Amino acid sequence: MIERAATGHLESLEIRRGRVAQPSIPDAYILRPGVGYIELSEGFNYTTAAEFDTAMRELKRQGMRALILDLRDNPGGLLTAATDVCDKFLAAGKIVSTRPDHKTPLAGETISAKADPNDVTDLPMVVLVNRRSGSGSEIVTGALQDHHRALILGERTAGIASVQMLFPLGQDKAGRHTAYLKMTTYLCYLPLGNCLQREESSQDWGVTPDVTIEPMPVEARSNVAVPGVGSTADDFPTAAALLVLQLQR
Repeated sequence: MIERAATGHLESLEIRRGRVAQPSIPDAYILRPGVGYIELSEGFNYTTAAEFDTAMRELKRQGMRALILDLRDNPGGLLTAATDVCDKFLAAGKIVSTRPDHKTPLAGETISAKADPNDVTDLPMVVLVNRRSGSGSEIVTGALQDHHRALILGERTAGIASVQMLFPLGQDKAGRHTAYLKMTTYLCYLPLGNCLQREESSQDWGVTPDVTIEPMPVEARSNVAVPGVGSTADDFPTAAALLVLQLQR
């Protein structure tokens, strides 16, 4: 029951619960002639792979010959969605494996790339990451780095890649679960064997970029330009990625 503020009239409305779409890719466009840019910053969910296919298709139609994949501030999400995106750039090889802990050699699961006619295995790529890139974004970044498929640029990632499960603790009279325990059951390992998870005693975690670029103070950004690229447009990492791709071509 709601009351209209303007008239004071009472109305009964039926509200139906539904799924609210949360796009993973806020933006995708041609940044410079031949260079595509995809911002995948809103996590990995059920629609991510389809969104990514659509973005790639449109950028190719516009003449994309190189790609900047921006995973900065991407907190992660569904493991399968992340590996699906990574698989699009690899024809074969391990993407990620899981183990209960550092001392247990028995792997819980290994996910590998599968060959597909639509794989993009020869497109020059730069992946942008920062300290808030976590979980699924670290898996994508680390696998592409280990397979020498992309240059990684930015900051070391968050180191929060693990698999968690929900265990029911109780039921009500109708048989519905009333509480759950969320527990980390597996840690994620990259193709070359590095564990992504950061722990108290960890000296190494996440993905270390090939080229490290620390955050730049806002007041300094407008005064920086990259030779051959020009103004940074308040985004020095993207400008640096453009320069790298220009040098590769």
